[in-house]
Amino acid sequence: MIHETTARRAIALLNDLLKTDPESVSLLIDARVPTTKAMVDHRKVPVLVENGKPMLGFLGVINAICGIDDDGHPAIAAVYDDKGKLTKFARTQKSWFK
Repeated sequence: MIHETTARRAIALLNDLLKTDPESVSLLIDARVPTTKAMVDHRKVPVLVENGKPMLGFLGVINAICGIDDDGHPAIAAVYDDKGKLTKFARTQKSWFK
């Protein structure tokens, strides 16, 4: 279940931080740390698998706080432009996963 109020607050804060210091926020969001199978199996924390290795990121932790929908999709997405620059944070749309 998505906690909509929490997600809206988190998006507003993340976008404010991105405007304040885009470089450090981008680095933080793009950073991943190795994690365990137990974290992959955790139902509330989105974990990225890169080259067969589970990786945990800051946005995954934020999404664990905000919740995931019934299909396992996170509440918040980092939005990038065509050049790979982080431009904003937004509420995830189901249509993005089709």
